[in-house]
Amino acid sequence: MVAKLLVAFRAVNDAALQEVDGGSLANNIRTLRLEKQVTQEILARELFVTRQAVSQWENGLRDPSIDNLIQMKAFFQVSFDRLLS
Repeated sequence: MVAKLLVAFRAVNDAALQEVDGGSLANNIRTLRLEKQVTQEILARELFVTRQAVSQWENGLRDPSIDNLIQMKAFFQVSFDRLLS
C-alpha cells in the first residue's frame, strides 16, 4: 500500500515542484519536502507533529517552532541558511 502511494506521489511531484517559488520559509519547506519525495504525512511523523501542522507551515499560516526547525534541518540535511532563506 505504501509503495503504491509513493508511486502516485512521485507522479505528481515534478509538476508540483514547478509551481513552487523560492524565497520564503513556507516555500522552502514545501520545496525541500518535494525534493526529498516525502508526503506531508511522512514529514509530520518524522517531526512528531500533525499533517495539518505541516500544511499550515507550507501555506504560511503558521511558523514552525525552533525545535521543529532544528528537526527539519536534520531531516532535510540542509543548513539553516538554506531552510530560512
